[in-house]
Amino acid sequence: MSDNTPRERDVDPTATAGSALDAGSELDTDTEFDPSDSGTPARRGIRSGWFSSLIAVLFGIVYAYYLWDAIRSMVELPKNYTDLGLTTADVPWWLLIVGVAVPPVVYLLAFLIGRRHGVATKALVFFAGLATVAALGLAVIAVGSRVLTTLLGPAGGL
Repeated sequence: MSDNTPRERDVDPTATAGSALDAGSELDTDTEFDPSDSGTPARRGIRSGWFSSLIAVLFGIVYAYYLWDAIRSMVELPKNYTDLGLTTADVPWWLLIVGVAVPPVVYLLAFLIGRRHGVATKALVFFAGLATVAALGLAVIAVGSRVLTTLLGPAGGL
């Protein structure tokens, strides 16, 4: 009596399910199984081209305000130092240059970090960068005040 069912001794216990298939099978056994792949593309959030661009432009305007403020400080601070009897050599130029460089650099970093994310994440990244620019702007003011106090003495001449 010969039937076509496999017997216990004919089954290889080390064989995997893919190797048990015939070579002429239509199934593709060369691909690996990814348990995290559900067959649908992953969504990271709402990504709208025009809305994402609008977020970047609106935050760009606010970053430009901080850049403009830093440029204004770079132009007016030497005049203020001269009015107080100091020379332009006493002006903390390195600090003013840092103040001008920070807003565009942080905006560029926020843009690069947020470019592949959804609109909400991009807005959060721009907002975090804006908080960084504001904090560094206040630090520039504090260090500049400290330099001025050191040059003029504790009374400050003010």
